[in-house]
Amino acid sequence: MSEVDENYLALYRQYRPKRFSEVKGQEHIVRALKNVIISNKINHAYLFCGPHGTGKTSVAKIFANTINCSHSEDLLNPCQNCIDNIDRNLDIIEIDAASNTGIDDIRDLRDKIKHLPTNSKYKIYIIDEVHMLSKGAFNAFLKTLEEPPKHAILILATTDPQKIPLTILSRVQRFNFKRIDKQIILEHLQFVYGNEKINSDLAALDLISQLANGSLRDALSIADQVSIYSNDKKIILTDVQKLFGITDKENVIKLLNLSANHNIKDLIELYNKLVLEGINLERLITSMINLLKEYIVYNKTQSISLLENYTLLDLKMLDLSLDKCYEFINLLVEIFKDVKFADFPQQVCELGLMKLASLKTHDENFKNEIKEETFNIEKVTNNNDFVVLEEKQDKKEVSKVEKIESSSLDKLNNFLDLSSIANKQKTQVTKLDVDKILEETNELLINEKTQEIERQTQETTILSPNDDSDFEVNTKNPSFANSNFQDYDDFEITQQVSTKETKTTGRSKELSETEFVDIIARCALYQKRCVEQNKIDITTSDKLKFSTFEKVLNEDYKQAKEAFQTMKILRSTNECILMKSSVKSRVWYLNENAYSEDIVLGSEKLFGRFVHIFAITEEQFLKLNELWKKHKKTYETGKVFEPLKDLSKMYKRKDTAFEKTMKSLFGDDFKYIDEDKENKE
Repeated sequence: MSEVDENYLALYRQYRPKRFSEVKGQEHIVRALKNVIISNKINHAYLFCGPHGTGKTSVAKIFANTINCSHSEDLLNPCQNCIDNIDRNLDIIEIDAASNTGIDDIRDLRDKIKHLPTNSKYKIYIIDEVHMLSKGAFNAFLKTLEEPPKHAILILATTDPQKIPLTILSRVQRFNFKRIDKQIILEHLQFVYGNEKINSDLAALDLISQLANGSLRDALSIADQVSIYSNDKKIILTDVQKLFGITDKENVIKLLNLSANHNIKDLIELYNKLVLEGINLERLITSMINLLKEYIVYNKTQSISLLENYTLLDLKMLDLSLDKCYEFINLLVEIFKDVKFADFPQQVCELGLMKLASLKTHDENFKNEIKEETFNIEKVTNNNDFVVLEEKQDKKEVSKVEKIESSSLDKLNNFLDLSSIANKQKTQVTKLDVDKILEETNELLINEKTQEIERQTQETTILSPNDDSDFEVNTKNPSFANSNFQDYDDFEITQQVSTKETKTTGRSKELSETEFVDIIARCALYQKRCVEQNKIDITTSDKLKFSTFEKVLNEDYKQAKEAFQTMKILRSTNECILMKSSVKSRVWYLNENAYSEDIVLGSEKLFGRFVHIFAITEEQFLKLNELWKKHKKTYETGKVFEPLKDLSKMYKRKDTAFEKTMKSLFGDDFKYIDEDKENKE
């Protein structure tokens, strides 16, 4: 039996912040306290309030340690010795008000606070969970809190400020801590797991971040528990689900659809199965409410960016009208309350779901018309110099696509005259699922649909000929016009691929400032040239194709599907595509693996051509104008541009499911011909 490691600390204790720079998600608090120290306007009493696990006590200790440290040259950073010995510092006293609630405890504090600090400037008392003090204790504390000795500072921390008397609140400076953003928690978990050399799946970390509910301490505690459960194996989504009694999205969708269809028998069978698997009932009901909420939000706004926990494909599987959604949410909230306080929650939840399935509305024959692949392009963001195009669904376009699908189906049936072929060739013909083939060749339908849209949206682009914004390149400049940039059919980006003939996996995690501006400039110039020469800009087509990547890319392109999560296309040329994401780790992942075979071939399958993919962060995108002004002259005075490598010569494309089916039927008689490539040649 192995010995227990006596030095082991839980992750939330190991990674507790010790400096202001290590505090996550509380920038407003850190900035205010730093200004207090710099201006030397230190108050005698502070109140830190906010949800649990958001850093109240940690920030209080950092603040106390910083103002008491006299060894460091940096005013805002305590020395390492003070950090290591903070728990043994006689002048920083932490008191738990939950276990010292009486008036006698406060009288003892009142007597000790008069003593001078041992070897520091201030004697600092951190009183945690101060709302737990009794009424008599608060009254005894008033005078001390109002006029403490000059050497004393009181820092009160609480999760329940409304329980603190107004007479106390009026005597302190109050700082409100907020719940930490889910994305910040996710990035911190990635850092911690990377530092601890724990292998994990991004979907598992995302669920842990969701379960933390804005508490970084809870997130680290859950992450610690999951890592122990996985026992040095890779942490995957199902590990977290099993450990905390969470069901997957498919079961949540099934429960709602069965309720909407009044199928009580199947509903109860599925519910009993989930209960046997150890499902957490409160989390199950919360998941159902969240799904309905996001379904309503999308139907009201048509904005994918507002979806937090579910994808458009998930919403497409729901068969509920909006009116029924509202009724379901009201009833689920009541079920949640009943389950939370019930002595027999399992039966209460079961009865509640039967009541849910018995609910009838005026629109029982409702059919979900959300179409993942039907979008209309609309200009939604104008950042002075740079316009980003987003997707918005249009009901008129839905009917167009239905007509296209119908005509394409007839063409395909005429083309696949399998009966006559079978009679001539005397071969056994396997019956084809035409719907499946249409799904695999979805790209052809999109191309047919987007021709008219692209022409209509020609002028709503990054730059138009009459645009007088700062983000503009003087193409009339003689030196620029004479550069070899004009020798190519399409504007191209500075060489990013290794000059070696061998394949590379990617580039640095984040594009440098020069690379970023270089790519932006060329994309903008490409678009401007399209407008001037009345050419079709392919960005619109690429955006429509990209919206279907979850459906188009199968299991052969797992890495590509993973890399494209949270990405949005900003601009496209024939040779490259520029994407952005608010998730830094996603940007890093895509850039590092941009030339992996999976991503290159996945991009070719999705966009119909080999392209170089570049990704930028939200911060880079927001600094676009500033960087462009800085580098503008470089591009106006002329610049030599090198063509990108031809990826088609370095990577061999995979057969699509449609091509595999044709080859299985016709053997060597079937040959794939790339018409676009032949036309170019």
